[in-house]
Amino acid sequence: MNTFLKVVINVIIIYVVISPLTTTANGLVFSGDSIKSKKEQRLDKRKLFRNSNERRFFITAKAMYADLNSSVRFETPSGLFSTQIGLERHLGLNDKMPLLSGSFIWRITPRSGLFSNYYGLKRKNTITLEQDIIFLDDTLYQGSSLQGYFNTRVFGFGYLLTVLSEEKSFLGVYFNAYWIALKTGINSEAFNVDDHIGFQAPLPNFGIVAIFELTDWMSIAGSFGTFFLNVDGISGSFQDFHVNLSFKPLKCLGVDVGYQVFDVSASFPQESSFRTIMNYNYKGPMVGFTFRF
Repeated sequence: MNTFLKVVINVIIIYVVISPLTTTANGLVFSGDSIKSKKEQRLDKRKLFRNSNERRFFITAKAMYADLNSSVRFETPSGLFSTQIGLERHLGLNDKMPLLSGSFIWRITPRSGLFSNYYGLKRKNTITLEQDIIFLDDTLYQGSSLQGYFNTRVFGFGYLLTVLSEEKSFLGVYFNAYWIALKTGINSEAFNVDDHIGFQAPLPNFGIVAIFELTDWMSIAGSFGTFFLNVDGISGSFQDFHVNLSFKPLKCLGVDVGYQVFDVSASFPQESSFRTIMNYNYKGPMVGFTFRF
């Protein structure tokens, strides 16, 4: 093979290999005659994502038949003396009742989005005590007529990071700020009693959320979140879990059937000599609707 032919072949090889090759240098991407920065490529991907038919909004409304278990315990700093009140057992609050909740996912870009959820529940009951109970500094005696209540609200909002996004599957991790408000108390005009305690705090929370298409008309979804706190005399834990099957009679609508568990424990000092520990748990089957668009 003569020298001229070798040179021609080498030039052709170099042109074929290098011309379509995309390389990155100093934040620039070279491809043929086009030169794009990494930022411009990210913007192109986001524009393509927004213009695609991929679902980006998920709004869920759920109704749950909850099995409720809540209590409040008062104990001295030394822990030598404590008393616990089961709100369902001692105050006659409903231990099973419907609970409404909702959640929202917005996938803003292929890699990021927002995740939010909320639920609220109020319970109260007027009873005649069947045994003596101690609530804070008051002793309420058997036969006393009083009203007990327990109210809770939880609202979460935060950032969603996409880990996996395929045509029929989605997996993300979220970092939320939860606002948790728990309040319980008793009051009786006849005995001049109006005692209550509460816990309100913004708590960070992190977890995972997933949606997987099993068939064209059915998918499985779930989420799990957790957090533990121990700072400045306040400690607590928070867990939230749910899993459900979603049946799609319409492309943008899912009918959900599943199970949910929510658990909160908070311990904090009172102005009095007592420390308060509040525990709240609900779990049970749920049905709902998910709108996708």
